[in-house]
Amino acid sequence: MSIPALILTAAFVGYAGLARETGLSLTETLAMTGLIWALPSIVVLTGALNSGMGLIPAAIAVALASVRLMPMTMALMPMVKVEGKTKRWQLLIASHFVAVTAWVYAMRNLPDMPREARLPFFFGFGFAITSFVFCATGVAYLLVER
Repeated sequence: MSIPALILTAAFVGYAGLARETGLSLTETLAMTGLIWALPSIVVLTGALNSGMGLIPAAIAVALASVRLMPMTMALMPMVKVEGKTKRWQLLIASHFVAVTAWVYAMRNLPDMPREARLPFFFGFGFAITSFVFCATGVAYLLVER
């Protein structure tokens, strides 16, 4: 449990209500939560789906909402990379967990860690917070009617 996890959970509880009210199924809601992960992009996609927007305009809208994460990813990846050891696929997976909350938490904590411990820490934090929020979204989706 951490403050970032609680803040994200509160935001995704709100998203679960939005998703249910716009007619998304639990599976669709959880897929978007786990695969897209950045809440503004998820809300944009939910709105696009709800309005009947085509696939290409919806993809463009989501890409534009997500482009703000690129500078954060570019600043964070060199910080977690160990020259000669870190594989490209590891950085690609780590980049999935980059969102504002994880980035701020990482930038605050990673500089004090040995370089070899940074990527495992970020993976652990990212996976833990994503998993927690994923589960909370599912529970909130099921309880929102009540």
